[in-house]
Amino acid sequence: MKFAKPHALGICALIAFGTSASVTYAAPMQKNWVGTLDLRTLPPGKRPSAITVRIDATTPQRHGAAPRLTISINGVVIGRTWTSADAPTILRAPIEDRLVSTRNRVEIAVTDTASNCPDCSMQGARLAETPRIELARAAEKPILFSQHITRLRRGVAVVSESQRDHALAAMAVAALAPHAPQDKNAPSRIVVSRDAPLGTNPPLRFDKGAVTIADRNGRTLYDRARIDRMTIVQMARTGDTPIVWVRPAADGGLPPRMELDYGNVTLFGPTGREIAFSSDQDGDLKIAYASAAEADARSWLYWRLAVIAAWLLITFGTILIVRKLTPLVPKAADA
Repeated sequence: MKFAKPHALGICALIAFGTSASVTYAAPMQKNWVGTLDLRTLPPGKRPSAITVRIDATTPQRHGAAPRLTISINGVVIGRTWTSADAPTILRAPIEDRLVSTRNRVEIAVTDTASNCPDCSMQGARLAETPRIELARAAEKPILFSQHITRLRRGVAVVSESQRDHALAAMAVAALAPHAPQDKNAPSRIVVSRDAPLGTNPPLRFDKGAVTIADRNGRTLYDRARIDRMTIVQMARTGDTPIVWVRPAADGGLPPRMELDYGNVTLFGPTGREIAFSSDQDGDLKIAYASAAEADARSWLYWRLAVIAAWLLITFGTILIVRKLTPLVPKAADA
């Protein structure tokens, strides 16, 4: 089931699941409805804030155990409740920004938790009305692709020079805002260049020496040479203006496609997307710079030398104090 084209209802805008439901049965005791929420179809400047579901699961409930209703987005449960035996059950679940990507899988499940009931079935459960997505104001200072998408829908300025850069810019526009009007004066920009746009501080930088991407255990996943051979797309910012910066691969190659679903940094190789992450939220990956490592090594050396010097001062000071406080006992005269 897909989401229908969004429409605004006053201040609180709503969008809905399509009328043709995609229903799956994980087991005789469970019924699922699956929908897709694509942020590129939302009104400009809006983001999903909550989903409301109304389920009719008033079929006979055996063993006194009511079926359970759950709502999940991208595999994460965001709301759950027990269904009512007397009337349709309404569940409203908030949607956190950290769970949202460009395209989102929304799943509604009704599960009969009755034990030892081989005849139990949830096939009689149904959507009492079309599920609704509530919309709120988009992030004022987006730091993720998914937070920036609906701002791009107001219009996007594309900055590129060579023919290859034009192709990369077109891929980025198609991935983030395929229906956005292109206007050179638009506040939202997509910049294609080897060097970072002037005045920006992107998550992955190339002006701080050799850079690597490592896992949480320090194992290098991408070194500088490999990173240079990749097309990199990341969120940057100059003042309050967010910028999508596309850095072409050094060898001039183009990725076969561009998917910008998650995080604020995405690396593309010859076969497509290889890794996407959020530099602020993902603890499994770390960006490291040689200059920072050298500075850390110098700081560690200075700290060790300072500790050794302090230990020597304390030791010699203690010896001097002890010698000063201990009276000298003259030797007895020889008879």
